[in-house]
Amino acid sequence: MPKTSDTLSILEDNLKTNILLYAPEIKHSENQEPAPVVYFDDHLPFNKVALVVTPGEFRDIHFEKPDLTGVSTKNILLRDNLFILMDAKNELSPDQFILLAEEYAKVLKSVLDYTIDAIYSLKGNFKNNLPEKILLGFETQSRFLEDHYLEFEKRFGIEASLEEENEDIEHLKLNGQGSKILDKNPDDKPKQTLTLKDYITHPEREEIEKIIVENFTTEKGRSIRCILEYLNNINILPIGYGKKNILLACLKNTFKRDIGVYSSIWEEKKIDPLSDRTYIDLKKSLNKLLENVLNKKLP
Repeated sequence: MPKTSDTLSILEDNLKTNILLYAPEIKHSENQEPAPVVYFDDHLPFNKVALVVTPGEFRDIHFEKPDLTGVSTKNILLRDNLFILMDAKNELSPDQFILLAEEYAKVLKSVLDYTIDAIYSLKGNFKNNLPEKILLGFETQSRFLEDHYLEFEKRFGIEASLEEENEDIEHLKLNGQGSKILDKNPDDKPKQTLTLKDYITHPEREEIEKIIVENFTTEKGRSIRCILEYLNNINILPIGYGKKNILLACLKNTFKRDIGVYSSIWEEKKIDPLSDRTYIDLKKSLNKLLENVLNKKLP
């Protein structure tokens, strides 16, 4: 019978093999240091892209002629992890397997979150100067990891818990915005599940969330994105760097149905509020539904 820790080490090594890394050099705000590579053993020099050939062995990716050999095979390693987990489920006790699967879910989620953040850092830092092949490599990696995560949840019924972003929550509280998610002594109270209302900054956040859930019962993917963009454009739901994966989890908790995956909601194409037909149609509906609640004429 395999040891749980040994099996987890093999699974983690497969996750961290043939994976792209990026270490941003540009600060995201005046008071924030560049984001470190926190999910891997070593830190990259700032503004470098590298491929982890095997854990601890890096290969620099040159922007002029990027060699992304290995990224396309990532899916094979992720599939292997599913087979390892299926074998472990048959060989371990139920408690041991649950522990293994929960720990694996945490690592998988952290690598997926890192990849998503890297994509937005690259786009923000390089704008039009980023080689399309490098961006495509990270997006392919994100898609492989996301599909694997969904398959893992489907087969084993174990989901990585949504961790509350304490800094974001405290920021909302200090500015009189958002729900009071945490008390002064958070350990005295069970962790609450975050929903859309916890990121809405209007005092009628609960009513706004209720209206959206009750009136938009089939929308998914890009339509969900348009709803978020609308709330952002009327200044009651901030969409900022590093929040998109958190918002997705909140949306799943809010709608409790299939709303699409990360890539279908946060696709690369920017929404033009003046010409996007889906956005314009949803805006008309939302204006009508929310004007009384917001107590103002909406644009």
